[in-house]
Amino acid sequence: VILLLISGVNLPGVKRLSEELKQTLAGANPDKAFEILGPAPAPIEKVRRKYRYRIMLKTQKVFETLRILEKTLPQNKFDSKQLVRVAVDVDPADLL
Repeated sequence: VILLLISGVNLPGVKRLSEELKQTLAGANPDKAFEILGPAPAPIEKVRRKYRYRIMLKTQKVFETLRILEKTLPQNKFDSKQLVRVAVDVDPADLL
């Protein structure tokens, strides 16, 4: 499991980026190396005035999936004006 945590102070920006990221990852996954679950609000949706959404990638091919993420994430022009960030957690110990 790879967890992508999208966070920012602007809820519409976080939602929009989450959907864009899902579409981008779906297009970059022709060999079905991973299954995309989400985006969905994190169980604790707001922490320190930042809204949080997450996307889970269910995979048996962790290294192949990480290569796809490495190629995909920098190519996207994530919304720096809205201060939306994406964090990647491989094999998270806690899903909260």
